[in-house]
Amino acid sequence: MLKKKVDKSISNVDKIVTWLIIWWALASIFWASQTSLWKRVFNNSIWVFKKVFWFSYNIFWKSIVKLISLTKRKK
Repeated sequence: MLKKKVDKSISNVDKIVTWLIIWWALASIFWASQTSLWKRVFNNSIWVFKKVFWFSYNIFWKSIVKLISLTKRKK
């Protein structure tokens, strides 16, 4: 049959997200989410995610502005 080509980086991200969901479910089953260590790890991971997200968001929009300013011609 026909197989679609999948970018490896996308499949790696899917694997990471899937494992995070599985581990989160297991932690909630065993009440690990109630411990202070788990809360600290979770808050640190959220903080890192926010920093990475905002950094990439800023870089994206700065590059868009540069491209627009380079393509815009002065008359």
